[in-house]
Amino acid sequence: MPAKEQGGQGLILSSLLSGPQGRRAVINNQIYRQGDRIQGVVLSRIDQDSVLLADGRRLYLFQAITERKEKH
Repeated sequence: MPAKEQGGQGLILSSLLSGPQGRRAVINNQIYRQGDRIQGVVLSRIDQDSVLLADGRRLYLFQAITERKEKH
């Protein structure tokens, strides 16, 4: 899944996980939980399709869209 960042400094959100231990986010190939620090900034919230950093930046996760063209 590709990710989009808004105002980020090389931060790439590649996956969001949810399980018995709560929500986690995979950012720059590292797993983070709410309250962890990323590049010196606290991860404030993990939502269903994005994460919010304490400095106001939000990283969004978008599902890849593929288009199939039918042959006529």
